[in-house]
Amino acid sequence: MKLTEKEMQILENNIPSLAKEAGRSAFQKVMTSGRSVLVAKNDNIVKVFPNGSEIIVGKVWTAASNENNPRKWSAPVNVVNNDLDKRSSFLEGKDEGVRVVITADKELLRQYYMMRHEVYCVENGWTNYHSAENELDHKGKIIVAVRDGKVVGGMRLLTSRWVEYFPNEVPGTEFTYRNFLEKFNLNAGEIISEISSFFVEKSHRDSLISTMLIDCALEEARRQGCIYNIGISTPLLCRSHRKEARRLGYKVEIYSYPWKPQKSQNYIASCPIVVFLNESDQN
Repeated sequence: MKLTEKEMQILENNIPSLAKEAGRSAFQKVMTSGRSVLVAKNDNIVKVFPNGSEIIVGKVWTAASNENNPRKWSAPVNVVNNDLDKRSSFLEGKDEGVRVVITADKELLRQYYMMRHEVYCVENGWTNYHSAENELDHKGKIIVAVRDGKVVGGMRLLTSRWVEYFPNEVPGTEFTYRNFLEKFNLNAGEIISEISSFFVEKSHRDSLISTMLIDCALEEARRQGCIYNIGISTPLLCRSHRKEARRLGYKVEIYSYPWKPQKSQNYIASCPIVVFLNESDQN
């Protein structure tokens, strides 16, 4: 039987209350099973346990809040790293239907490695670039941007707690991050991080997705106790990343310190960019 316009309107008006009740019922069902639930509270992603305790595991990210509001320095506390590895930490761009996640999911990782090869080796023609899954990937954290179940961007986050040298360093030469930090009177003894293998798929390249990925990576670096995030890139990409990090409220500097070109990057001229992760450094 075909519904009348009035009957359809009555049903539509009941959707919010029905959805709310369904959500409440599902929440209680999971709680009684002894498992935890992720919920959104005050712009945070909160993990709720059956005993009523809660921990903050991430932040809800929206384009509107990022564009118009200054960054609030409120790093999540009591973060359980294993939970982050299981994709508990994510940022969501509601308007774009994109979510950013620190992932250990095999399918998302498979897509990330395939697209990394496509962007660096096929599209950009980088020779000898190690796009396949490798030891550094296993030691770091892979962050991906996902839209409709498809990876549309990603990066790898490494910290000096996890690796002795970063992929852009050349041990035994002046081209190490510690040497660079000392040269510019920065604290070379602190924990540092690096974002590498960063890309956004060609049809999705906009500042929103890049900023979401950077936001997630820098927040995680701060959770790991890092005070600097260092990247090596071309001057053009450095300026782009500086703009995105500044939108998030970070102090960022590009240094005139030509970095030794690597064969994998086709001898492209590159230089360091540093994001200062301490709140005290932002003034």
